[in-house]
Amino acid sequence: MDASGYPRLFRLRMGAAAFAALVGLLALVGWGAGIPGLVQIYPGLQPMTPAGAIFLVVTGSALAAEGALALALSTMVLLGGLALVGAALAGAATLPVLPTSVSAPIVASNMILGGLALLLRDARGPRGAWAAQICALLVVLNALRSLLGFVISDEIDIPLVITSVGLSPQGAFSIMILGLGLLAARPDDGFMALIVSERAGGQLMRWLVLAGVAFPIIAALIFEVAWQTRLFGIGTTISLFLLANLVIFYRTAAAFDRVDHERTAAEERLALANADLERRVAERTAALRDREAQIGAIGDNLPSTMIYQTIADDSGQVQFSYVSAGVERISGYRADEIIADSGLLYNQLAPEDRVRLATAEYEAGQSLTVLDIEVRKHTPWGLRWSHIRSRPRQFADGRIAWDGIEVDITAQKEVEAALERDRRYQAALFACSQALLRGAEAADRDAALLDVLSRLLASTSADRAFLMRTVEDSLLGLYIEIPIAISAPGIPSVLTSVSSARLPLDQLPPWVKRRLGTDEPTVVSREGLGPSDKSLAALFDSFGIQSFVVLPLRPDGQQWGGIGFHACTAPREWDDQEILLLRTAAELVSSAIRRWQGEDELRRREGLLSTLFDILPVGVSIVDAERRPLRLNSAVSQIIGLDLPALMGEAYLQIRYTHPDGSPIAHEELPASQAIGGTLVRDMEVGIIRPDGQLRWASISAAPLPIPGHGAALVTVDITERKRIEEERLIFERKLLETQHLESLGVLAGGVAHDFNNILAAILGHAELARLEIAADSDVGANLNAIILGARRAADLTAQMLAYAGRGRFFTQAVDLNTAVLELRDLLRSTLPGNIGLWHFLAPDLPPVIADGTQIRQVLLNLLTNASEAIVATGGGGTLSVVTGHDELTQAALAEATFSAANPGSFVYLEVRDTGCGMDPATLARIFDPFFSTKFTGRGLGLPAVQGIVRAHRGALFVRSAPGQGSTFRVCFPLAPAAALDSVAGAP
Repeated sequence: MDASGYPRLFRLRMGAAAFAALVGLLALVGWGAGIPGLVQIYPGLQPMTPAGAIFLVVTGSALAAEGALALALSTMVLLGGLALVGAALAGAATLPVLPTSVSAPIVASNMILGGLALLLRDARGPRGAWAAQICALLVVLNALRSLLGFVISDEIDIPLVITSVGLSPQGAFSIMILGLGLLAARPDDGFMALIVSERAGGQLMRWLVLAGVAFPIIAALIFEVAWQTRLFGIGTTISLFLLANLVIFYRTAAAFDRVDHERTAAEERLALANADLERRVAERTAALRDREAQIGAIGDNLPSTMIYQTIADDSGQVQFSYVSAGVERISGYRADEIIADSGLLYNQLAPEDRVRLATAEYEAGQSLTVLDIEVRKHTPWGLRWSHIRSRPRQFADGRIAWDGIEVDITAQKEVEAALERDRRYQAALFACSQALLRGAEAADRDAALLDVLSRLLASTSADRAFLMRTVEDSLLGLYIEIPIAISAPGIPSVLTSVSSARLPLDQLPPWVKRRLGTDEPTVVSREGLGPSDKSLAALFDSFGIQSFVVLPLRPDGQQWGGIGFHACTAPREWDDQEILLLRTAAELVSSAIRRWQGEDELRRREGLLSTLFDILPVGVSIVDAERRPLRLNSAVSQIIGLDLPALMGEAYLQIRYTHPDGSPIAHEELPASQAIGGTLVRDMEVGIIRPDGQLRWASISAAPLPIPGHGAALVTVDITERKRIEEERLIFERKLLETQHLESLGVLAGGVAHDFNNILAAILGHAELARLEIAADSDVGANLNAIILGARRAADLTAQMLAYAGRGRFFTQAVDLNTAVLELRDLLRSTLPGNIGLWHFLAPDLPPVIADGTQIRQVLLNLLTNASEAIVATGGGGTLSVVTGHDELTQAALAEATFSAANPGSFVYLEVRDTGCGMDPATLARIFDPFFSTKFTGRGLGLPAVQGIVRAHRGALFVRSAPGQGSTFRVCFPLAPAAALDSVAGAP
């Protein structure tokens, strides 16, 4: 026990350690910071050296520490003291960090003594405690001597008092406190055990220690005060010393008197107790004689029990003085035979137990303690176990009597052995089950089976264990394969020969093959083989097999193999418990093999399903109840636009879903949420807005997992391409309907225009002839002129209708769009209102097109007329811009045209832009309908005529407009091949 068992001493130890370490640290700070007050309490006194300060810090830390840290710090203190002695002898004591020549021996001695006290603190036995406490006491005395040197002036010449202090005052005081802490470290041994004792000796020792410490201090103080003040004479001083001694002697004498008084009272009580004990012994002796007779009668009738008494003399000879009749039931000898010859019982003991019993009897006889031992005996009934319990008594003449009882515990031992065997078997089965559970992976299964065989081999004490499999070979037929086999030390393995690893079933006797095909274990011994079993006997002899047992393994109801065990060193019987153990283990192995086969099949199916899962062209998702992805295939990643690791994280939260009309889908309306809630969702059309902003369309079907509330399975089909094709089909159908509609209108307009044109030709011709027949100043001439003007205007209208129908007369030639625009510039400027500005942006070097120049000018005039009217409709001014240029149009670009009759290729375009009122989508959809106009009735053939001209020239028309943002019309005419241009250029 250390000081922690004594709270006050423990606090003293830890307080002393903390105080010394704090004083040392302050001194080191004083040295480092140049603060004299920390290294020298009062000017003129001895300052503390760094070596002393370090000693205080390290020693205080070692005193507070435990274990390896305390040992290391204690060793540092001891080595530091020895190093200081070496430095002093070498003349290095004058260094600033080392003590002076006066204090060096004291500091070194304190460090050495302190280090020894610390190292011996945890030493075992009282000697180590004594040595540690003596070293600590010397440290206290050294410090006390230095403190006395500070108290007693140097002017006093007193023998036996060393006035050369050697240490600083704070250092001396701290070392004294450290020494007291070291004394308190081992309070349970040495003289400290006496000091802390509450007995009279402890009280006396505490007074003597107090006197030994207080007497020099008091004497030093009195001498100092008497010398300095001259108030006391030598007689007064001696009187005070004598008075202090009288007080101490009185307390000591009182303690001794108290001890004597207590001893006297104890002796009187002991005398009374002895008298009472003698009376009781006499009474008990008479009772014991009666009981002896009773015990003898009882001992003679106890089953398998012997009561005895032996007496051993000084020479060690043992003689039975009493033996109960039960000895015959446990040894076969009568009681009188044992009394006559005690060696009969000792000779039955097993040799090793005979030595063990003799040793135990000697030790019990020396200490007079109870002998309690179990031994084995060879009796006429075989090996038996006996429990012997005997108590020794020593007579006055030195002889020892043993009163004992011996009980046959063979049945108990057999039960214990059976229990131990059952426990061992249960532990082996548990370990086998754990090993088979660990062998889930194919690579670990052989190791698991090897572990099982090893444990069963150790549990049954067999010589060899092996695993065999029934394998079918095209050449050998059915044979037994032994993939795993282990042997006890010194027993050769069955795998050392190929023939032993593969044994054809035909070489086995029929009765063995029949047993191997059943669920029953097969036990075969060498002695039980008959003359017809020569091949099996040869196998037994080649491998030194005395007997074996094989347990079949039938995981699927068919013969898979078995586990076998050989007895090679000697013949043995396989008892029922061992067979039960091995049979249970075989069932565990069969279950494991069946589980492994199922796992392999499941793994194969999972691999197949996983492959199918990953190659499916549609997205398949498994989500939990919180809609978090559990498993996704690669098609989901392609649809969503994120890789699978990101989707398995939190990236799926970035995806937004919309209805086909563009409105967002609420969380509870999502297919996964509906399926998690138990609703089956089929082919729900959803818009998926990917993190990059791209919109994908998908058809999602979702169903809840078989366990309600545990998630859902979703199938996502990307229908973006299908949606695009459907939209293109709708656009194509719409354009086809428009084309058919326009064609119908064109046919109607062409027919009406031709017939109407013929009528107009007749009207115009007759009007011209009539005007020739009348005078120029005739009133009828004005009417004829009005008829001719109306007819010509009607002819212009029929020309526009023919242009719309594409049946107008076209005179094709190479036309430069820039030239056509410039020819109409002055005419346009003169007809446009003053608040409308006209701008031209004509591309240089514009290639010519094969077209009718008149029709091109008609297109330009119609577009500019509509544009100017749109600007006028705003009620203010505006700007008209005419732009020409060259462009390449692809099939995709032509698909976005408002009207197109062109094929992909190179085009020259004419574009008219205005800042007018613009058109809404409904108006924009009808601008090419004949006679549709947002203005007064009688208009509406301008843009249809433009459309007819564009169609006739195999061109394209693009229109962009919005209310309040103006309109832009771009007419594209295809470039003609060079051969066509050459033919037009060479025409007369």
